[in-house]
Amino acid sequence: MTDETTVLIVGAGPVGTTLGMDLARLGVASIVLEQRREIPPNPRCNTTNARSMEIFRRLGCADAVRDAGLPADFNTDVVYMTRLNGREISRYERPTPTDVRNDTQAGVGANWPTPEPQHFLSQLYLEPVLRDHALNRWNVDLRTGWQLASFDQDDDGVTSVIVDVDTGEERSIRSRYLVGCDGAASMVRKGIGSRLEGMPGLRNMCSTFFRSSRVGEIAKGAPGWMLRFVGGGILVAIDGADLWLLHHGVPDDQDPATWDPEGAMFTAIGEPFDYEVIDRSRWMPKAMVATEWRDRNVFLAGDAAHVWVPMGGFGMNAGVADAISLSWRLAAAEAGWGGETLLDSYRAERAPIG
Repeated sequence: MTDETTVLIVGAGPVGTTLGMDLARLGVASIVLEQRREIPPNPRCNTTNARSMEIFRRLGCADAVRDAGLPADFNTDVVYMTRLNGREISRYERPTPTDVRNDTQAGVGANWPTPEPQHFLSQLYLEPVLRDHALNRWNVDLRTGWQLASFDQDDDGVTSVIVDVDTGEERSIRSRYLVGCDGAASMVRKGIGSRLEGMPGLRNMCSTFFRSSRVGEIAKGAPGWMLRFVGGGILVAIDGADLWLLHHGVPDDQDPATWDPEGAMFTAIGEPFDYEVIDRSRWMPKAMVATEWRDRNVFLAGDAAHVWVPMGGFGMNAGVADAISLSWRLAAAEAGWGGETLLDSYRAERAPIG
């Protein structure tokens, strides 16, 4: 069976979902594919910047995003300490979500000239909000459990073969354009012969997403959203209660595939504590940009086009901006007033930022 749409978007993370919503706002039909049926238990990006919040305001979901994540009165300071139960060295004071809503902000970012300052929430909470809004506000055709198997393009568009990840059922989709928002290992990028260039590895890291009421108790003595420890470790509050994300660099003399971070976790907190591991990821920061962002009717956005060192949410937020930069260009081309030069300018605008 063959479906038809104007834009086929591969990947329903924040980038692909935002692209689908903005295309709908501009009157352009799309299908968004996502191979994951469930959002994986990995917090990943924990900062939504002011520009992304402005975009979500335009799409009508900024308030829903602000309602998600940390409690409204949670202290979002960044704190430097010897260890969690040790001595505080310095802190960057930041407004709480309530301060932002009431315009009673103080500290870093208090005078940003925007009605939508940045918001601290895990991607765990952001993705469901965006998907719900895409489905129920913009009627985006979002299909989970489907992955791209292959694609072939001609002068008039792209024919893609997609596969149900559970049953193996195959379908065909004919689209005018194909956009790969399918992450750093992008099949779409590989399919157009583009490759990532830059710094492929900086340092082996291990991140533990865990639940611990004891860490929540200790953290009350040093309220903050991100706590950075002199002896190593970065602790991030996920739900403002007992969910935490702790990043550690793997020691150079250890095998990154087998290193057990428990001792480093206890050192960062300052004492042994009971905890439940929800997810543990071993990864390496990279800083890379795709050699090509477009091949005729196929485009790249987000991590498929640029891989950032995961600090400050820059990768996700840059990807959201990619989506907005591309959506109006595709809409202009579909309407007949945007030509090849305009489509080519997408790379000229976004690649330097990547």
